[in-house]
Amino acid sequence: MRTAVSPDGISGALRAAAGELDSTQPVHRIRTARSLVDQGMGSISLLGSLLGAFAVLGLVLAAIGIYGVTSYSVAQRTGEIGIRMALGAQRKHVLWLVLSKGSRTILSGAVLGIGGAYGVSRFLVWLIPELPTRDTVALVVITLVLVGVAIVACYLPARRATKVDPMIALRYE
Repeated sequence: MRTAVSPDGISGALRAAAGELDSTQPVHRIRTARSLVDQGMGSISLLGSLLGAFAVLGLVLAAIGIYGVTSYSVAQRTGEIGIRMALGAQRKHVLWLVLSKGSRTILSGAVLGIGGAYGVSRFLVWLIPELPTRDTVALVVITLVLVGVAIVACYLPARRATKVDPMIALRYE
C-alpha cells in the first residue's frame, strides 16, 4: 500500500480495516518495503563480508605456502648458489635464477586458474542461464593480484639467496 503518512501512524488503521474484513485473521508485523529490502540486503552484505574475509585468508595462506616452498628450495640449493657466486655469478643473476623458477610455476598456475575459472563459469551458465558470469575485468584483476602476491612471496627468499656468502655455503656442503 502506498501512503504519504509514516508507516507507524497508519498501522492501527490497517489492523482495524483488516479486522473489519475478517476478524479471524491476525495482522502481525506491518513493515515498509524499504525495511524488507534492507533486511534482505543485510544478509547479502554479511555473506559478502564473510566471503571477502575468507578470500583474504586464502590469499595470505597461499602467499605463506609459496614463500615456504621457495624458501625450502633456496635452502636446498645453498651449495649450488654458493658455487655459482664463488665462480663469479653476480647477485642479479642469482636473483634472476630463483625468480625465474618461481615465475614459471606462478604463470603455469595462473593459466590453469584462468582455464578453471572459464570452465566453472561455462558450467554455471549451463546450470543458471540468467547468471551474469562474464566479468573479465574481475578475473584479470584477481589474477594480477594473485600473481603479484606470488612474485613478492618468491622475491623474499630469492633476495636472501643473493646474500649467501660463498665460503659459508661451500663449508656447509
